[in-house]
Amino acid sequence: MDSDKLVLVCVTAQKSSENLVKAGKDIAEKNKAALEVVSVLPTKQCGENNQIIEDLFQLSKSYGGEMAVYFNDDPTLTVSAHIAKRKP
Repeated sequence: MDSDKLVLVCVTAQKSSENLVKAGKDIAEKNKAALEVVSVLPTKQCGENNQIIEDLFQLSKSYGGEMAVYFNDDPTLTVSAHIAKRKP
């Protein structure tokens, strides 16, 4: 796996997001890249139990990937900050 390559998959708290994670895994494998999944949920959901997000976390983990979950009302800014943190 090339440590410089990353496949970033952005998901929502919907069961169908599993398909995005699976597609991301396939792309990551094909390109010898790391898999990372990110989800940005509204701040009003902070502290709530979200089984779908937990399932996506476990799926990501089973594929050897990581998952970050943020609670913020500006998903674009949040994902941008997440990506900026990953740069060497």
